[in-house]
Amino acid sequence: CSHDIINHQYINYEESMKMERKKNNSILNRRNFLSEKINGSYNPITGCFNY
Repeated sequence: CSHDIINHQYINYEESMKMERKKNNSILNRRNFLSEKINGSYNPITGCFNY
């Protein structure tokens, strides 16, 4: 019984870690987008980054 509870918590932990990673990625992407826009390497016409 306790084994099932441990597994259940582990699965939830894995899921929450995945969610956190996704959240962090979107925050990082937004931050990169804003800094690129400020630096002027973002082309508003094509919507592409010019590296």
